[in-house]
Amino acid sequence: MYKIISEDQNEVINFEENYYAWIDHDSGLMWELKNKENVNYKYVWSKEYVKIADDIFYMNDDVKDIQSYVEKLNDISYVGYSDWRIPSIQELETLLVDDNLKKPLENNYLYACWSSNVYEPSENFSWYIDFNVGIKAYDEKINVYQVYCVRGKLNNEE
Repeated sequence: MYKIISEDQNEVINFEENYYAWIDHDSGLMWELKNKENVNYKYVWSKEYVKIADDIFYMNDDVKDIQSYVEKLNDISYVGYSDWRIPSIQELETLLVDDNLKKPLENNYLYACWSSNVYEPSENFSWYIDFNVGIKAYDEKINVYQVYCVRGKLNNEE
């Protein structure tokens, strides 16, 4: 059985051993939190970029593609839900307060995370948040960043 969700804004919820999430009551979103096995994973945008990235970067078993990772979370119903997705750039921005990560994420720190937003004018680029400096930027999808998966809708969305 899954743990009852707390009203405490800063509580990291351990639903079952090694299955963690956090609900940001400010935004209304539930965020996947990393465990010791996957906190260091790096991701290229999708399977089509893995081979290209393999030729460019020193790859190892910790490099994944985002699309497959999200599919896996949904296949296993991570913390009881199968509607996980890559966050939008606007959703990632809600994790920042005065250019710093919100408190529950401090011990689950990821340096830069992909968003689901493609950078126009090129579909080969996507937006990401650099949590080191608290800014959004864009980069080629062959580059390696991290990901926080999310579920739910922003409080201001219908």
